[in-house]
Order: sequence, then structure tokens, then C-alpha cells
Amino acid sequence: MVKQLIALMTLLPALLLTLVAQAGPQEDTGWKKIADGALLVDVRTEQEYASGHLDGALLIPYQQIVQQFADRDIPKDQPVVLYCRSGNRAGIAERALSEAGYTQVFNAGGFTALEASKPANLRISN
Repeated sequence: MVKQLIALMTLLPALLLTLVAQAGPQEDTGWKKIADGALLVDVRTEQEYASGHLDGALLIPYQQIVQQFADRDIPKDQPVVLYCRSGNRAGIAERALSEAGYTQVFNAGGFTALEASKPANLRISN
């Protein structure tokens, strides 16, 4: 048991470094798309959005994404960046929009990581 615990503790820092390294490009790509004019959409709940969200983000809960896009006449070729708490609900919304024919949808992951990686000089005008 002690040997297993030591082995786990030895591997944990490497695993964390790998996860941190993987998170960066996703947020960087999201911010690039936002800077290039992509529509920024928060797919969390109203309560989560009210407790903090990215400037310029439109709130559309993930369960309503396809219907709300249709109701708002958002073009199917509109570049869109989605985010939620962890990236899971944004992934569900991304798949739903893709299945509905939207062609430029990107899951930028979680709010906290995305907010922390925001370039200082970026201005959002959604």
C-alpha cells in the first residue's frame, strides 16, 4: 500500500503539468476566435452567469442552444465560442449546434481558465 501511494505521489506532478499544458492552447484559441469576431456564448445557468461571466458573453443555457440560435436568426456560418464551468456543457452545446448545421462552433472550455487566460489588451464588443 505504501509503495502504491509513493508511486501515485511521484506521478501526480507529471499528470498535473500535462493537464495544465493541455488547457492553455484551448483558451488561447478561444480568445483568438473571440478577437476575430466570434460570438461569445455562456451556456451555464442564469445563476452561474449572474455570479460572474466574461464581458460580452451572451447567456444561452446549453439545453436551449439550438432553439435560441434559431429564434435569434444566428447564421449557421457564424463563428461561435462556447464556454461553461468545465467545458462539459459547452461540449454538449457544440455537438447540438453542429448536428443542427452550425459550422464554426468552438468549445473554449471552462469559465475560470478562460477568464484567467484573457489577453490584457483584448476588447470584446459582442
